[in-house]
Amino acid sequence: MEKKYEKRERFTSPEGVFKFPNLTRPSTKFKPEGVYDVTIRLPGKEAKAFEQKHAKALADAIKEGEAAFAALPLKSRAKIKFAPAEQLGTPVYDEATEKPTGEVEFKFKRTASGVSKKDGKEWTATVPNFDAKGKPIQGVDIWGGTVGRVAYELAPYFVPGTGAAGLSLRLIASQITTLVTKGQASADSYGFGEVDGGYEYVAPDAPASKADAADADEADTDF
Repeated sequence: MEKKYEKRERFTSPEGVFKFPNLTRPSTKFKPEGVYDVTIRLPGKEAKAFEQKHAKALADAIKEGEAAFAALPLKSRAKIKFAPAEQLGTPVYDEATEKPTGEVEFKFKRTASGVSKKDGKEWTATVPNFDAKGKPIQGVDIWGGTVGRVAYELAPYFVPGTGAAGLSLRLIASQITTLVTKGQASADSYGFGEVDGGYEYVAPDAPASKADAADADEADTDF
């Protein structure tokens, strides 16, 4: 599939519960270059609307993947099957009953570093995080159970080695409305709801660090 580096349209996700967030520091568990990611769990109604919103983009990505698969050498195609993604999210199942809960989880991610194919220079990226008032957050760990939303882009993908094709949700930034951090349980677990617009971050004394973003150079790595 031909890589497209033109500026992509950006979207904002519905508000949902964060699962396994790596928003302040990238995870290097599976990629040495690091990955920022977060899975957001949405109720059925919001999840359905989210899927419908990007249904055409997913269909277009699969068509591109079919063309890329057909262009592979016969020897390569004989070893794999074309495997298009049926949807963007993953249904949630109740562990006790093994039945779907109606909720759906969506994963958003972006590569944290790399080397530019254009000029060979190294680049790094960060994910800006904001509180409920739109104030930048620095120096606070964001844990699972946090409630918020993310800004993201759509990135079509095709993996020649497996035949997988679909649409990835490329993480750009996050906004926190209810924070769960180290040593804390969620506000809901104590019976507290959002008050006066939600969590408002107070900046620490330490200066924020800076890192360069390189959106175009990581566009072909997020799948």
